[in-house]
Amino acid sequence: TIIVIISEIITIILNSFDWQFRIYHIIANVIGFTFSTFIPLTLSFVFKENQKLLIKIMIFPIAVNCILVLLSPWTGSIFYITADNQYIRGPLFFIYILTYIWVSVILLKAIYSNASKYHTIRKFFLYTLSGVLIIGTSIQVIFPYIYATWKCITLVLIMYYIFICELRFKYDALTGVLNRSAFSKELHRLSKKKNASVIVFDIDKFKEINDTYGHKKGDQCLQTIAQIISEEFGTIGECYRIGGDEFCVLSNCIDENRIQSCTASVQARIVKERTIDSTLPAVSIGFGIYHKKTSISIEAVFDVADKNQYEDKKNKSE
Repeated sequence: TIIVIISEIITIILNSFDWQFRIYHIIANVIGFTFSTFIPLTLSFVFKENQKLLIKIMIFPIAVNCILVLLSPWTGSIFYITADNQYIRGPLFFIYILTYIWVSVILLKAIYSNASKYHTIRKFFLYTLSGVLIIGTSIQVIFPYIYATWKCITLVLIMYYIFICELRFKYDALTGVLNRSAFSKELHRLSKKKNASVIVFDIDKFKEINDTYGHKKGDQCLQTIAQIISEEFGTIGECYRIGGDEFCVLSNCIDENRIQSCTASVQARIVKERTIDSTLPAVSIGFGIYHKKTSISIEAVFDVADKNQYEDKKNKSE
């Protein structure tokens, strides 16, 4: 991106110089038109793991564009620099535009696929980055002398880097759900709200899984259960890993029927998964409702939910 921005700045500067700088003007345009289509391809690898498929669907149009760009100093197909050093779009400039649109669409699809695993506010952030990318590119395509594309891409790269850094501090590396630190902050935030609910999950006999089948199997169980909880409670709250085998969902929803419905869905999913993998442990669940008007604190509500979870575990053992 830095290379493309520099080449673009050079073309802007050299466009006001005389014919003696024509060769440098040509080189700067060749670099800019060649490198620019590789940026969405490279960014797509950040968002999507299946790189072989990406290469297959993106490399052909990129290769065609590169060939036409490299031939442009002689053919004027994509661009042309006149004898008096003025830039002109070539008759096949639309091929560059179509190539860039194609690789950008693939990039946006990769962003959408990546965003789907996050909660609403993080999805919205990634979609906003996509919007900035589309707007910046569209402005420059429509108005060629408004150089908006690479400024917008640079902004997107910086914001995405910040986003990734934030995720490293908020998410549990093993399960992909939010971590204990994020839980503590959200619990404090919810204490200032009018109402909230706390749902606690504990994996039954998890130590036996590790002792019998090894920690790798234990990790797989944690990942499966975390995914089930996240998916079934995703419409009303977010899942946190608050201990080795403990999870919690924090939500603004205080509708007990809806909470119990999500709880039943989690248990049903686990029962279904256990028919496929009998080693997957069961899960005990308890919840509590926080009302700000009452004297009980949200931390006390968490203790109530935890106590209810232990009652659920005790009832199953009996």
